[in-house]
Amino acid sequence: MAARKASARGASAAKPAVTVAAQSATAVAAPEMEKPMTPTFKFPFADVDFTKAWGEFKMPTAADFKFPTAFNVEAIAEAQRKNIAVMTTANQAAFEAFKTLAERQAEMVKAMTEDFSKAASEIMAAASFEEKAAKQADVAKKTYETAIANLRELSEMIAKSNAQTLDAVNARVAEVIEEVKALLAKKN
Repeated sequence: MAARKASARGASAAKPAVTVAAQSATAVAAPEMEKPMTPTFKFPFADVDFTKAWGEFKMPTAADFKFPTAFNVEAIAEAQRKNIAVMTTANQAAFEAFKTLAERQAEMVKAMTEDFSKAASEIMAAASFEEKAAKQADVAKKTYETAIANLRELSEMIAKSNAQTLDAVNARVAEVIEEVKALLAKKN
């Protein structure tokens, strides 16, 4: 039993010696690891000449495509030109309506400012409290009626503009439907 303990002590004593030897070998190898490594990576396409690779590439043209006889490129282009013309006209009409609306609103604000100034002068000129209260009530009533009339006028302007714009677009949609029907009739 004592021999076992002694051998165990000897074995444990030998382990640190091995460990120290391994550490000393690692310590010797460590300075070699600190040296910068030379890069060995090379970009895989560095030597490829793309002008040669794509030199024979040819872009397809319209002649390369075989369109069915029912596929009329000119008719489609003409239809798109008509669509763009209608949308341009509709946008111009909407812009003009917006411009007219803004001008009318500016006129309304100017008139309202003048009316308020005049009404304030009349109220201040009134002699008694009762007269001032009566004039204020009249001004409030007139202001309310004017505001409602102005809102009604503006909403009618907007509705008229929207109706005109939609009529132009709807007419073009009806034409497109007829064009599609005509194309389908030719195909059959």
